[in-house]
Amino acid sequence: MKCVINLENNLLILTSIDPITRCFTLASIGMEVFKAKFLEKFSLAISPISGYTNNRNHSKIAETWLDHIQKQLNRKLIENINRAILCRWL
Repeated sequence: MKCVINLENNLLILTSIDPITRCFTLASIGMEVFKAKFLEKFSLAISPISGYTNNRNHSKIAETWLDHIQKQLNRKLIENINRAILCRWL
């Protein structure tokens, strides 16, 4: 509990925002500070629907290698719903 009080006091001193009454998670504290201190008036802070992460399940090197194999064998690969490459050939 002492660390929560220290966090609250530090944020109050640095940003003049009380995170305990306005936020619940560290991410929401960060967003509140951004909106209150850095965001210009009459603009919106909207994060992307799919988030900021890369949704790739495989590497570019693996894709390049599979493209090479596909051209060598003159066959196409099938991908499943999760975008993981299957080892079945058409």
